Amino acid sequence: MKPTRWPRRRLLLTTAAISCLSSAAYGQSDPDKDTLLSAAPDEEAGNSAAPVIVVQAQKRAQGLAEVPISIASLGEETLEAAGANDVASVSNLVPNFNIYEGFDRSEVAINVRGLTSGTSNPGIDPSVGFFIDGVYIARPAALTGKLIGVERFEVLRGPQGTLYGRNTSAGAVNVYTKDPDDEFVSEFLAGYGSYDLVDLRGRLSGPLGEFGGVSFSGYYGRQDSYLDDALTGRPLGQNEDYGFRGKLVLEPTPEFSISLIGDYSQSTSTASRVVGAFYKDQHDVAAVLDAAQNVDPTVASLLRFVENVPLPFSRDTLRSVPEADDLEQYGVSAQIDWDTGPVTITSITAYRESEDYAAVDPDFTQLDLFLTSVRNEDEQFSQELRIASNPVFGRFDFLLGLFYYDASFSANTQTQFGVPLFARYNATMPADPITRPQSANSIATQDTEAFAVFGQLSYEIVDDLTLTYGFRYNDESKAGVTNQNPDRGINSSSGIPFPLQFPVFLDLGASVEGDDWINMASLNYEIDANSNVYATYAEGVKSGGINASILLNTNGLTFEKESSTSYEIGYRNVFGNGLRLNLAAFYTTFRNLQVQTFDPTNPANIIVENAGEAEIYGVEGDLFWPIAEGLEFNLAAAYNHSEYVDTVFPGSAPVQNPAVPGVDFYLPALRDADGLTLSRAPEFTLSSGLQYTFALSSALDATLRADYSYSGSQYLDAILSPESEIDGFSLVNLRASIRTADGRWQLSAYAKNVLDQNYYTQIIASPAAAGLGVDPAIPTFFGAPGAPRVIGIEIRKSY
Repeated sequence: MKPTRWPRRRLLLTTAAISCLSSAAYGQSDPDKDTLLSAAPDEEAGNSAAPVIVVQAQKRAQGLAEVPISIASLGEETLEAAGANDVASVSNLVPNFNIYEGFDRSEVAINVRGLTSGTSNPGIDPSVGFFIDGVYIARPAALTGKLIGVERFEVLRGPQGTLYGRNTSAGAVNVYTKDPDDEFVSEFLAGYGSYDLVDLRGRLSGPLGEFGGVSFSGYYGRQDSYLDDALTGRPLGQNEDYGFRGKLVLEPTPEFSISLIGDYSQSTSTASRVVGAFYKDQHDVAAVLDAAQNVDPTVASLLRFVENVPLPFSRDTLRSVPEADDLEQYGVSAQIDWDTGPVTITSITAYRESEDYAAVDPDFTQLDLFLTSVRNEDEQFSQELRIASNPVFGRFDFLLGLFYYDASFSANTQTQFGVPLFARYNATMPADPITRPQSANSIATQDTEAFAVFGQLSYEIVDDLTLTYGFRYNDESKAGVTNQNPDRGINSSSGIPFPLQFPVFLDLGASVEGDDWINMASLNYEIDANSNVYATYAEGVKSGGINASILLNTNGLTFEKESSTSYEIGYRNVFGNGLRLNLAAFYTTFRNLQVQTFDPTNPANIIVENAGEAEIYGVEGDLFWPIAEGLEFNLAAAYNHSEYVDTVFPGSAPVQNPAVPGVDFYLPALRDADGLTLSRAPEFTLSSGLQYTFALSSALDATLRADYSYSGSQYLDAILSPESEIDGFSLVNLRASIRTADGRWQLSAYAKNVLDQNYYTQIIASPAAAGLGVDPAIPTFFGAPGAPRVIGIEIRKSY
């Protein structure tokens, strides 16, 4: 049988990366599996014995020392060793990178260096671009699935506007899946854990004759909700996920290859992830009701301004109606690579669709008080064409490209307010009670079209000193229509203030368009094949947009684009003993920062608006230390200072009413945010891991691993509500594995959040906190608790 030829591309390009963190590898027990070795040692290089670390952060395979970017790159072995099988668990391994999920799967946001987009308004785009096999994924809900067949996970910190384009004002995330293997390979995993967790994963891969190969990966998962019904004690619901990915690679000649990829996934849940976090101070509520009955009935209107106080952290909650959280998504892509000799031409064509539906009962009672639901449908088409120089131009290097993007979405949002919501008011004013519910239905549709020309030019001024200039011209337009048909419902003339008088909008149109020229410049000095120092200037742009939620007026219907400018210096080194050290310092400014907030003219209207300016600066660093044979230690830490500049937010100020002595009423007032930290921007983050691999016998090996992460105090909503501030928290994960010496069998046991830390991943205001004048006994803020302690076992079989 002739040796197969097609794996050459995979060996030289995609499996070239070693697992690394912030541009350096860590947690790598067998570097030869994930590292492209130099053909021969370079006698002039200071660390010629170290393998050359290769990444694709600049859309081509390059040695790490050629890349003037702060990168966190985790390979397959590192992800497996840490038990990181989804994006959320990867974020625990990388400082200055986090992913946050809201009360349903459509509410997902990525945070890089302290910048996060809002999550619950589909009209806002992310500030961090997400790419799978080079394909831009517009809707962050795609991040909630499992990572299957992943070869490498890269986080690029700082603006990436020139090469990656739209919506990368804070950074970009690349996920690369594995190419088919050059011989038949099969991998299967079965796991069981806390909360009736079932985890099944598998991959089949192999060649198709001499000129191609195919792989197929799939997963199925099921787990009970982390929340319990407060009355029955049983789990509130269940989550179920499944999906697959197929990849066909054809290489008829060594210079020409085609990759065809298709994926499908579906996630369902019968309960949201939220509980009550704050409610009105019941002592003050009683004082107001007493004054309303005995002194002045009009003071009942002040109930909604009574101070919010925290509820004890609990995973017990109530619902009055069944909830739902369903997400279906699928896509196909084709990548063509043609090495013509002087240049390599690359084409990536992709199409994706997704649909998610969420119905949430956010009053946490058995009464029909609130019910909100949203159905989002999205589709996108993208085409990218690149021409990259090969090493035949001497000191000159270039990459030029074109990009086209066309997308549309519809968001159908419904909100209902039931009659029991007004029971407390009806009790105080029985002459004219409220007897009809109120509801609103909004359907927003939007279309986006974008075109870009981009490039990156590099010139080696003298040996090992390279100057790079990058550019991108981007032209983008958005058009949207909103139809809103409410049932006004309220029939009382009692004078009870209730600002939710939903207006009717028929074919309310809006549009946003514009073009941008984005720049990047860097100076990079290669100390040796894996070590360099660099200085980089970079710009990024995030698209403007159109609000796509239920509207109370047309204030802030559109919002402007967000732009960023960053200055960064960095140093990385791989020492002869295997120690890897990486340091970066950065300063980034943002203009027209987009935040999700309340409309100052009506606090019940939640919109996206431009907050003004902000700045973020800090340092981040990491090291990987092979202490001894089989014993490895990694540490990564970041200091991040962020603050708003010339920005005001809706807030409140305490005011007293003589009719209710001793009670402070927090009336709406603009809040000066100048100098305050950005939301979800902890000042300190840290992650570390210790791993020890040793032989139990000639036939068995064992690996013990412990991971620790810390995230400092932070606000969890964009307008810095005091209620949303949480203290810093730590997470500890443990994992132990035993495997056969041939690697065919492996048994693992793990514990995540070993200390059972209680913390929230989101705290946002409910309509009760938005000034609606609702029953003050129900929670005014709700929170999404982080995952509790989970323990489990896994068995893995490879052929």
